[in-house]
Amino acid sequence: AAVIRQLPATMMVDILVFYLILRALDTIEDDTTAFASHSIKVEHLVAYHKQSLTDPTYRLDGVGEGDEKRLLEQFPKCHAVYAKLQPASRRIIADICQRMATGMAEFVDKDMGQGTVDIPQYNRYCHFVAGLVGEGLSRLFSASGLEKPSFASELHLSDQMGLFLQKTNIIRDYLEDYVDGRAFWPQTVWKKYSKSGDLGYFSQLQEGGDGSIREVAIHCLNELVTDALELAPDCLAYMSKLQCYEIFRSV
Repeated sequence: AAVIRQLPATMMVDILVFYLILRALDTIEDDTTAFASHSIKVEHLVAYHKQSLTDPTYRLDGVGEGDEKRLLEQFPKCHAVYAKLQPASRRIIADICQRMATGMAEFVDKDMGQGTVDIPQYNRYCHFVAGLVGEGLSRLFSASGLEKPSFASELHLSDQMGLFLQKTNIIRDYLEDYVDGRAFWPQTVWKKYSKSGDLGYFSQLQEGGDGSIREVAIHCLNELVTDALELAPDCLAYMSKLQCYEIFRSV
């Protein structure tokens, strides 16, 4: 919310609605107990963009917790604002929403208890849940007239920005994700350092484990952080192309 307030006034509502619509979708993806089966969850994901963005009465009860749960329960309020956006903004939001939901559905049946399999799968997941957000933001910035029309075509740089931010979150949220049974650290990285062969090995630091665990955990983190930092040049290139100060400030 604080970041959105940094945007030009003419863009705040579009970006806020974009965020809320994707936040609701993410809540459906994150909930591991609300759906009776994986197939039912997939049905909700792939139908989300059509139902939530075309049906003004769409809502979903019993999914998520706290504010996210309320968002889905009171989604008609969000739809009412979405329906008043300019057609260009609605098209962009609907397109990103549909593609993200399809990507999320791809991972529902995968066993993520021990993380992603390798770096390519890690990158693919990050693309769906964050790289597409970067693309959507760039297209919205361009559609607003505050950035050049060509900025909407900066798909690679937009994707890399999203991946960088998502990877920093995944690195930070290791323990929470592991406990939830949906982890994302790539196995080809962390298995080099886990002496037990289990992703939970590093959680022993929380229990006053010995110094050897701390040492290998730091090595593992260094490799993951280095992987994320490889995206930094593209992130800087992306930011260098922004012309609107308020948008630059929010990024």
